[in-house]
Amino acid sequence: MGFLGLSLLFVGFTLIHNGVCILKKVPPKTMAFVNAVTGTILFVINIVSVANAVKTGAAAEVYAYAAQGLLFAVTYYLLAASLFFGMDFFIVGLYGTFAAVNAAVIAFLTFRMGGSINILMGFLWIAWFVLWGEMFLENILKLPLKKFPAFLLIFEGLFAAWAPALYFLFFM
Repeated sequence: MGFLGLSLLFVGFTLIHNGVCILKKVPPKTMAFVNAVTGTILFVINIVSVANAVKTGAAAEVYAYAAQGLLFAVTYYLLAASLFFGMDFFIVGLYGTFAAVNAAVIAFLTFRMGGSINILMGFLWIAWFVLWGEMFLENILKLPLKKFPAFLLIFEGLFAAWAPALYFLFFM
């Protein structure tokens, strides 16, 4: 669970950062940089994981875990590009929809596996479904969510990323 803990540590910071930046109206390019760094960290972690799996002939589940991690990496790259280049957030909403559907399926499959760690992971995938789903509501349906997205980012950063990261890094 080391790579998961490492990944979630940066995800947690970035979610909290994004939420605070929205509330404080920080310039988009400042937000873009942190999202690009986190996207790169997640991309490298998951590509290294796949490379190790190929080299060692590891189980197929390693590819599934890497695909799940890359869902996050692409999210941060799309956010970074949209923020830095001042692009319309439609692509972020569309990708958020895709990621939310995947998160719902992964949550269901994870719960089916049973065991305490899978129950925890299932709930985390539900939390991430909500976060990606919010991207759909805000950027595709254009619902006026006001400050809700910022508070959701901070909440999920703390409880669906940072706290689980510490658990996975120090207790797994």
